[in-house]
Amino acid sequence: MLYSTRYTIQPALREYVKSVNIIHIDFTGPDVPSPIYTHMPGHTRFLCFYLRDPVRVQQEGAGFVTRPTSIMAGPQTRPVTLELGKTHHVVYVGFKPGGMYRFLGVPLDQLVNQDFDARMMLGSEADEVMCRLHEAKSNGEQNSIIQTYLLQKLPQLKPVLPFDAAIQELVNAGGNLPMEYVAAQSCLSIRQFERQSNTRLGLPPKLYARIVRFFAAFKLKARFPDLTWTDISNRCGYFDQMHLIRDFKVFAGSTPGMRRGEKLLAFARRGAVSN
Repeated sequence: MLYSTRYTIQPALREYVKSVNIIHIDFTGPDVPSPIYTHMPGHTRFLCFYLRDPVRVQQEGAGFVTRPTSIMAGPQTRPVTLELGKTHHVVYVGFKPGGMYRFLGVPLDQLVNQDFDARMMLGSEADEVMCRLHEAKSNGEQNSIIQTYLLQKLPQLKPVLPFDAAIQELVNAGGNLPMEYVAAQSCLSIRQFERQSNTRLGLPPKLYARIVRFFAAFKLKARFPDLTWTDISNRCGYFDQMHLIRDFKVFAGSTPGMRRGEKLLAFARRGAVSN
């Protein structure tokens, strides 16, 4: 059994929260994918509460290591292989560009390619939210609990800046805007824009734009598998197919035609994981 429900975001949250999803996968049933899943680099930062089996992360030289039941993930530039357990049930909060920085107040360039126990960032609040989520009688109630918590954090957020709206415009364009234009929309010089990008996004702006474009291509192929890679590269703003394949190797760790690349796309087609 596999389902993913995306909930409507309350209006007051929409300037910093992109999505709230509840995802459930029973890996013990028939016709389900392997619980081994590779999470692709994307532009969305997120907070997750795992209410059933914990997630395990593959670490070089150490096999799979069990992670905490509530996690905040920093900017990601490389694929991460996860083992999702027998029953995967997660309450997922995806932040808009700059949203996690505003939520935490921590420069995101300190969090690159790392995930953290949410209790390190949120203190006892993380345990309180987890407790209420476990006590909830339905997915709808879990959604209400997490959005109520996010609403309570509004007075403590770092202020929104023109930079955040400009980066959202870059995301909406699939990463295909000149950096000079995005900096101008941010009301910043190029140097100031780069500093803000490292602080609020955790990555230099050109690298961030590459990841936005790569993930758009990855999701498009997963959604429409009959599209050729030439079609995908044209639609997503790549110079040519080889340009796309190079980015796929950098961010996915394989070319699309390799067995690993095919498996990644097959899992993404299931719609099991959000970004």
